[in-house]
Amino acid sequence: MKHNHTIEKCFDLIDDDGSQTISLTELKQALIRFELDLSDKQVQIFLERLSMPGENWISREAFIKRFWSAYTYDDTLGKDEQAETN
Repeated sequence: MKHNHTIEKCFDLIDDDGSQTISLTELKQALIRFELDLSDKQVQIFLERLSMPGENWISREAFIKRFWSAYTYDDTLGKDEQAETN
């Protein structure tokens, strides 16, 4: 899949420890740096929507895939998720 390198750089800015995942703490810190005033509940929901079901962290692959899908209005993400649940 072709993707935008800016999205990869954004991930790297948020992934403070270089683990190739974004934890809840890293996401909170990034949102503070971006001066977004979100409640803990809003941050948790944001994390849940970016992560794979049942995970409390965002993988590099999921971050890029989901942001690229939203950025390009690509409907294949929904089809992929439906296939995973079947």
